[in-house]
Amino acid sequence: AILEVTSRAGMAQLSCCSTSPALSAVDSFFRVAPSDAQVGTVLARAATAGGLRSVAILHAHGPYGEQLAQAFRTAAAPGLVTTVVELPDGQASFADELATVLAGAPDGILLVAFPEQALAALGEAAARGARVRWILPDALYSQEFVDSLSSVRALLEGAIGAAFSAST
Repeated sequence: AILEVTSRAGMAQLSCCSTSPALSAVDSFFRVAPSDAQVGTVLARAATAGGLRSVAILHAHGPYGEQLAQAFRTAAAPGLVTTVVELPDGQASFADELATVLAGAPDGILLVAFPEQALAALGEAAARGARVRWILPDALYSQEFVDSLSSVRALLEGAIGAAFSAST
């Protein structure tokens, strides 16, 4: 809604964290963070470069999770993505979703989630002894998230991740 107001008024809008690819089409909108389309492409290339042959996707419900998962699928090599499962909102456990993903025995799992969901899914993966390479988007790149990983740190050895920064 605010974008409509600022556009009509001829004002530019700058966002630190809006990642929707649809905003790329708005001339007066600028962002600091890359779009989900860009992040998905980078992660798909990194997964292939990292030697992964099969990747399952666990993604948050809603535009962020759906758009980033779709961008990864679009950019991925044919046959790389084997399973896509949505993490429902409001659940404390993702045991069923994780079981579905692990049943396909993927080499890696792209986890497109917010920190609380990611911690729950990673905790359950650790409890199950999951042996996959995790692929983590930039939304999980924060010191607070890293500090909360003590119980699953070994699970993330060799993980592939994305973190973007501006340089001059």
